[in-house]
Amino acid sequence: MKNESPQEPSDYQDFDLKYWFFKVLKHWYYFIIVGALFLSAANLYLRYTPRNYKVQASILINDDSNSNELSANFFTGIGRGRSGSGANVITEIAVLTSFDIVRKTLDSLNFRVAFYKEGKVKTREIYNEVPIKIELDPNHFQTSQRIYFDFEGLNKFKVIVGDIEQREGNTYECQFGVPCENQKFSFTTFINDSSKITQYEEPLYARFQDLDRLTVGYVNRVQAVARQQINSFLPSQIIDLSMGGRLIEKDAIFLNALCQIFINFKLEEKNIKANNTIRFIDSQLNSIVDSLTWVELVLENYRASEGIIDLSSKGTLVLTKLTELENQKSVIELNQKYYDYLADYLEKTNNNTEQVVAPSSAGISDPVLGALIIELNQLLSQKTLSEVTLAEGSFALQGINDQIDNIKKRLVENVKNIMAGSQLSLDQLDNRLRELRLEINELPRNERELLTIQRKFNVNNELYTFLLKQKAESEITRAATAPNIRILNKARDFQAILLGPRRMRIYLMAVLITGILVFGIILTKFFLNDKISDLEQLKNQSVIPILTDIPHLKGTGGKGVTVADSPRGRLAEAFRNLRINLDFVVPAVGDRARVIGITSATSGEGKTFCAINLAHILALAGKKTLLIGLDLRKPKIQQELNLNENKGLSSFLIDAAHFNDVVQKSDAENLDVIASGPIPPNPTELIENGRLEKLLTEASQKYDYIIVDGPPIGLVTDYIAAANLIQTTLFVVRMNYSKFQSYKVLQDHVNKSILKNSHLIVNDVTNSAGGKYGYGYGYYAETEGSKSTWARLFRRKRG
Repeated sequence: MKNESPQEPSDYQDFDLKYWFFKVLKHWYYFIIVGALFLSAANLYLRYTPRNYKVQASILINDDSNSNELSANFFTGIGRGRSGSGANVITEIAVLTSFDIVRKTLDSLNFRVAFYKEGKVKTREIYNEVPIKIELDPNHFQTSQRIYFDFEGLNKFKVIVGDIEQREGNTYECQFGVPCENQKFSFTTFINDSSKITQYEEPLYARFQDLDRLTVGYVNRVQAVARQQINSFLPSQIIDLSMGGRLIEKDAIFLNALCQIFINFKLEEKNIKANNTIRFIDSQLNSIVDSLTWVELVLENYRASEGIIDLSSKGTLVLTKLTELENQKSVIELNQKYYDYLADYLEKTNNNTEQVVAPSSAGISDPVLGALIIELNQLLSQKTLSEVTLAEGSFALQGINDQIDNIKKRLVENVKNIMAGSQLSLDQLDNRLRELRLEINELPRNERELLTIQRKFNVNNELYTFLLKQKAESEITRAATAPNIRILNKARDFQAILLGPRRMRIYLMAVLITGILVFGIILTKFFLNDKISDLEQLKNQSVIPILTDIPHLKGTGGKGVTVADSPRGRLAEAFRNLRINLDFVVPAVGDRARVIGITSATSGEGKTFCAINLAHILALAGKKTLLIGLDLRKPKIQQELNLNENKGLSSFLIDAAHFNDVVQKSDAENLDVIASGPIPPNPTELIENGRLEKLLTEASQKYDYIIVDGPPIGLVTDYIAAANLIQTTLFVVRMNYSKFQSYKVLQDHVNKSILKNSHLIVNDVTNSAGGKYGYGYGYYAETEGSKSTWARLFRRKRG
């Protein structure tokens, strides 16, 4: 019977979870070995890798729209900073994390000195546990080499520069509290904790870091983000700051200091206009105080020398008019000084971002001038902050500069017009003063001189009083200015978040990598292995039926072993299973014998072993069996069964012997053998000469089964030449020996209908390969001698 519609085996079947589970489970020792290695590596990594933590702080930026209300009343709209609607949070973040702010913070904390403790395996930076404090000389060169400390009590210590093992020429003696100076360094050391000084044993060294480079490092570490508003994509007025590092306490101190430095900076920025106003008033007061003091002294001396106290009624009237005009002239002259200051400011370049003093500080209430000054100050503030966030020469920054230039041009034109009008007012006042002086000349000499002195005193005194009032109001405004930024949450070391390495995550990664690596090894081994090593895999891929699997025989290699040696053993049970299966697949043809051929792709796969044992098991079942050695090129049957090699199949095929002459009796009952005989030069031609068919016809009348041990079909064509005479072909593949290519040889012949009724025998199957005889047939026939050493020892121990 032929296999109907044979199909190519599928290399990819539906994924069988159970199959892969047990396949992976067979390599459990891989998980133990690889897992132990990676878990050990993870443990070493966790032990010697410093932990990184993140400390956090947050600041709140309040709306500054009403913070300068008092200042606005005095300055009549000098301006309220960058924007009347509140602070630009994104811009504030840029200022907060800018190089200058961070550098100023580091300089205030003395972070240029970093201390390190050397261990046997790793070196780590320390902060709180440092027993000393170092103050560097800012005007002296500081080496970048390591500075080791060797304490010799509480009074003095030694400094080793560079390698601690090479002390000669690099060791210097120093004292606590006294500057230690040479060409390489200059610093003063103070004791933080005297108890730690006497107990310090591990090597301690310091490094002096360049402040600018240190600043760059901290700028890169500090992260500042605007917290998002709830149910909105817009940022809130809260800025969250964070930084990662190994020293929690040091990073927390830095963040808190950074917030405070930023608050002070913003407060100073808000007070710039008030400070400029006070400086302007002070410059005017300095000149007036000297004049007022001198006039007051002259007035007292004149009254004393002339014996005159007060003026006459006419003199008093003239003095009143004169003082009023002089006061008006003084105010105009003061305004003229402000205009001169403003004109000088406007002549400066665009790089000047200093805030302009408000005109109200000089008593000027011109609404047009005031509005222009407010607009200019707002643009200057916007430019200052934009220079932090925008690149030089950017389009946005150039737009701000263009607006500033436009405002300055309008201011220059406005100031020219005001100064022209002011000069006209001065000329009119001078004319009125000349007329009034004519009336003064009609007064007596001593009263006239007293009136002149009194007039100068009154003018200077009123101007002095006015300026003092303006200064007091400016100082009140400055004192009332409060920062619009406050610290919402300080950075605290006990609230630090562990960034890594996370112990559980590292161990899970080790386990995961172990699984991936082992699975990779197993899959690589599986896909790169071209040998048949898994019975279940072969069953899934094969469309040719597998009749049975032959178990692996430990310690024998299968050589010289037959079912007759152990009729109730595992091997015998396997071939009994094959015999029973053959009853279903080999059709009976009347009284004629059933002809079964056994072959393989190459030698060494166990075809002769299977042929001999199948013949024996049939004979044990009472079936008259003939075993024929058809492998005329490399015969093995006569060697395995110790038969006469002088006569055999080749002798019959060349008509040199009759059928009865080549049949030899075996040691087993019901089993005869025809050996291969002498090796001929043309085996294929002999098989095709028709004598083989004659032999099989004659043998079919005398035997129930004829087992033909054929040559390998993957190497020679001898078996193909006899295939039409054989009812059923049993193709032998050997576990962990035969390649999948061997199966394809059989598949090709089946597809071409060359071989009839083909089936597979899987030889040398171990338990790990999927064999069923580890716990199945034959377990009851095991003898004491066949049991393992461990089983015998265990039984002996129990007995």
